[in-house]
Amino acid sequence: MLRLPPFRYHRPATVAQAIEVIGEHAGDAMFVAGGTDLIPNMKHRLFEPGHLVALKGIEELRGVRIDDGHLRIGAAETLSHLASNPEVLNRFPALAARRLRRHGCGSARPAGSADRAGRGTCGYRDAGLY
Repeated sequence: MLRLPPFRYHRPATVAQAIEVIGEHAGDAMFVAGGTDLIPNMKHRLFEPGHLVALKGIEELRGVRIDDGHLRIGAAETLSHLASNPEVLNRFPALAARRLRRHGCGSARPAGSADRAGRGTCGYRDAGLY
């Protein structure tokens, strides 16, 4: 069994707090949203940060909304919530379609387990944060 390297897990309540923690541990910290990509990569020692900064509990990073005709998806919004959002289903059906899913937000409907869908998020991987 692969084990995770040691790290400290931070749970900031706001974006400002998350940025502060990342700044305090510059070069040795990474953001984690759902962890469905990062955690397995850490087990394989592709990344060994000393600090993980959780984004999932930051309310500012959740939600799906339409602004001026553009779909805005919070970085900590789960794939399962995105795929079941009425606005996404009605206005952006391809985003929620399983047949178009490759990885992450290529489509919101994950091919994996329901548990993974409940943890998986869009923003982290698509934002290029690792």
